[in-house]
Amino acid sequence: MKKAPIVAVAAIVVLALFGSGLMLLTAKTPDDTTPSPEGSPQVDAPYGSWILKSWSSQVELPADKITMNVESGKVSGVSACNNYNGPIEIDQESFSTGLFAQTMMFCEDVDEAERTYLELLDSVTSWTVDGELILSSEGTEVLRFSRA
Repeated sequence: MKKAPIVAVAAIVVLALFGSGLMLLTAKTPDDTTPSPEGSPQVDAPYGSWILKSWSSQVELPADKITMNVESGKVSGVSACNNYNGPIEIDQESFSTGLFAQTMMFCEDVDEAERTYLELLDSVTSWTVDGELILSSEGTEVLRFSRA
């Protein structure tokens, strides 16, 4: 008679795990028409996943992908080797980040590039999207991304 409660608990656990997995499988990635955090549709918003295409630094852009994922209040991605994340504030034109948390893996030949990317990202003050995401610092383009 003790098997019934164990079977019921096991069934609940399986359903919970399956339900979570199903949600992950069906989650939609933001695109150009994703509603802004305020709820109004904003075409060409910076929200979503991006891959760095170019930057203003003289440091060579690494072959490893540098990515950025922008969500409401949060930015994250891969800075060639390490993962990073931090707070972000975005409005119609302004773009500012807070302190970044970053993994600390040793990655030969990309440490300078990672440092450069995070410094440039931290310097950003404005954004525009015209097919590509252009991040600028005081009116000068510093980072350019394409959609992932």
